[in-house]
Amino acid sequence: MMLKQRAKKKFKGSKIGSIILITFILAAQIPLSAQYKETKHKVKVLYKNGKMKEKGQTCYMKKVGIWNYYTEMGRHDHKEKWKDGKMRWAIYYTPKHRKAKTINSKGDTTFFKDCGCAP
Repeated sequence: MMLKQRAKKKFKGSKIGSIILITFILAAQIPLSAQYKETKHKVKVLYKNGKMKEKGQTCYMKKVGIWNYYTEMGRHDHKEKWKDGKMRWAIYYTPKHRKAKTINSKGDTTFFKDCGCAP
Protein backbone atom coordinates (compact mmCIF):
# COMPACT_ATOMS: atom_id res chain seq x y z
CA MET A 1 0.00 0.00 0.00
CA MET A 2 2.88 2.36 0.72
CA LEU A 3 4.18 1.90 -2.82
CA LYS A 4 0.91 3.16 -4.33
CA GLN A 5 0.89 6.25 -2.12
CA ARG A 6 4.50 7.12 -2.96
CA ALA A 7 3.83 6.69 -6.69
CA LYS A 8 0.74 8.96 -6.46
CA LYS A 9 2.70 11.71 -4.74
CA LYS A 10 5.72 11.53 -7.04
CA PHE A 11 3.89 11.38 -10.38
CA LYS A 12 0.75 13.36 -9.49
CA GLY A 13 -1.05 14.64 -12.59
CA SER A 14 1.35 13.25 -15.25
CA LYS A 15 0.48 10.67 -17.91
CA ILE A 16 3.72 8.78 -17.37
CA GLY A 17 2.96 8.72 -13.66
CA SER A 18 -0.42 7.15 -14.34
CA ILE A 19 1.17 4.45 -16.50
CA ILE A 20 3.79 3.70 -13.87
CA LEU A 21 1.13 3.60 -11.15
CA ILE A 22 -0.97 1.14 -13.16
CA THR A 23 2.15 -1.02 -13.70
CA PHE A 24 2.88 -1.03 -9.96
CA ILE A 25 -0.71 -1.97 -9.14
CA LEU A 26 -0.78 -4.82 -11.68
CA ALA A 27 2.60 -6.14 -10.53
CA ALA A 28 1.53 -5.98 -6.88
CA GLN A 29 -1.50 -8.19 -7.55
CA ILE A 30 0.64 -11.08 -8.83
CA PRO A 31 2.62 -12.81 -6.07
CA LEU A 32 6.37 -12.52 -6.64
CA SER A 33 6.86 -16.28 -6.28
CA ALA A 34 4.35 -16.93 -9.07
CA GLN A 35 6.16 -14.58 -11.43
CA TYR A 36 9.46 -16.48 -11.39
CA LYS A 37 8.55 -19.99 -10.30
CA GLU A 38 9.32 -22.73 -12.81
CA THR A 39 6.45 -25.09 -13.35
CA LYS A 40 8.05 -28.49 -12.83
CA HIS A 41 5.80 -31.51 -12.66
CA LYS A 42 6.45 -35.16 -11.98
CA VAL A 43 4.65 -37.32 -14.51
CA LYS A 44 3.59 -40.94 -14.09
CA VAL A 45 1.66 -42.80 -16.78
CA LEU A 46 0.10 -46.17 -15.98
CA TYR A 47 -1.11 -49.07 -18.10
CA LYS A 48 -4.73 -50.19 -17.73
CA ASN A 49 -3.54 -53.00 -15.46
CA GLY A 50 -2.15 -50.41 -13.02
CA LYS A 51 1.54 -51.01 -13.72
CA MET A 52 3.89 -48.13 -14.51
CA LYS A 53 4.23 -47.29 -18.21
CA GLU A 54 6.54 -44.26 -17.98
CA LYS A 55 7.68 -41.71 -15.45
CA GLY A 56 9.71 -38.55 -15.57
CA GLN A 57 9.55 -34.80 -15.12
CA THR A 58 8.40 -31.87 -17.24
CA CYS A 59 9.26 -28.19 -17.05
CA TYR A 60 7.05 -25.75 -18.96
CA MET A 61 5.36 -28.71 -20.67
CA LYS A 62 8.65 -30.11 -22.04
CA LYS A 63 10.32 -33.34 -20.95
CA VAL A 64 13.44 -32.81 -18.84
CA GLY A 65 15.83 -35.14 -17.04
CA ILE A 66 15.71 -38.93 -17.05
CA TRP A 67 12.52 -40.65 -18.24
CA ASN A 68 12.04 -44.35 -17.52
CA TYR A 69 9.79 -46.60 -19.63
CA TYR A 70 8.40 -50.00 -18.64
CA THR A 71 6.74 -52.94 -20.38
CA GLU A 72 3.16 -53.95 -19.62
CA MET A 73 4.52 -56.70 -17.39
CA GLY A 74 6.44 -54.14 -15.31
CA ARG A 75 9.99 -54.77 -16.64
CA HIS A 76 12.25 -51.73 -17.17
CA ASP A 77 12.43 -51.40 -20.96
CA HIS A 78 14.50 -48.28 -21.59
CA LYS A 79 15.40 -44.84 -20.28
CA GLU A 80 15.93 -41.53 -22.03
CA LYS A 81 17.69 -38.28 -21.14
CA TRP A 82 15.76 -35.13 -22.12
CA LYS A 83 16.72 -31.45 -22.09
CA ASP A 84 14.42 -28.63 -23.22
CA GLY A 85 12.05 -31.10 -24.85
CA LYS A 86 14.76 -32.77 -26.95
CA MET A 87 16.04 -36.30 -26.41
CA ARG A 88 19.79 -36.43 -25.78
CA TRP A 89 20.24 -40.21 -25.51
CA ALA A 90 18.36 -43.45 -24.87
CA ILE A 91 19.44 -46.79 -23.42
CA TYR A 92 17.42 -49.93 -24.20
CA TYR A 93 17.72 -53.03 -22.01
CA THR A 94 17.47 -56.81 -22.50
CA PRO A 95 15.08 -58.86 -20.33
CA LYS A 96 18.08 -59.52 -18.02
CA HIS A 97 18.50 -55.73 -17.64
CA ARG A 98 21.71 -55.51 -19.65
CA LYS A 99 22.31 -52.84 -22.26
CA ALA A 100 20.95 -53.87 -25.65
CA LYS A 101 21.51 -50.62 -27.54
CA THR A 102 22.04 -46.89 -27.09
CA ILE A 103 20.87 -44.04 -29.29
CA ASN A 104 22.31 -40.51 -29.18
CA SER A 105 20.66 -37.22 -30.14
CA LYS A 106 21.89 -37.53 -33.75
CA GLY A 107 20.24 -40.93 -34.13
CA ASP A 108 23.48 -42.95 -34.07
CA THR A 109 22.85 -46.41 -32.62
CA THR A 110 25.31 -48.64 -30.79
CA PHE A 111 24.35 -52.29 -30.32
CA PHE A 112 25.73 -54.37 -27.44
CA LYS A 113 26.41 -58.09 -27.07
CA ASP A 114 24.26 -60.12 -24.68
CA CYS A 115 26.89 -59.58 -21.98
CA GLY A 116 26.22 -55.81 -22.10
CA CYS A 117 29.62 -54.95 -23.59
CA ALA A 118 30.15 -53.17 -26.91
CA PRO A 119 31.13 -55.31 -29.93
